[in-house]
Amino acid sequence: IECPEFQRLIRLLRPEIGETSLFHRMKACEMIIEQWQEYFIALKKDLSNAQGKICFTSDLWSDFKLRPFMAITAHWI
Repeated sequence: IECPEFQRLIRLLRPEIGETSLFHRMKACEMIIEQWQEYFIALKKDLSNAQGKICFTSDLWSDFKLRPFMAITAHWI
């Protein structure tokens, strides 16, 4: 977060942040969590309003350091 190049990238992607609103890494974590919570609420609403079935797929893998990852996707109309 403190890297000037990263700050320029953030301002490019989110111009509303501006020069004075650059934040510390802890603030970035808070913002990510807040956005995730908003997204999760919207996702729950979409899933509860799904007209038909909801299909789930999953995948498990590890990277070269053997760190585990799991992905779950849902498809609905």
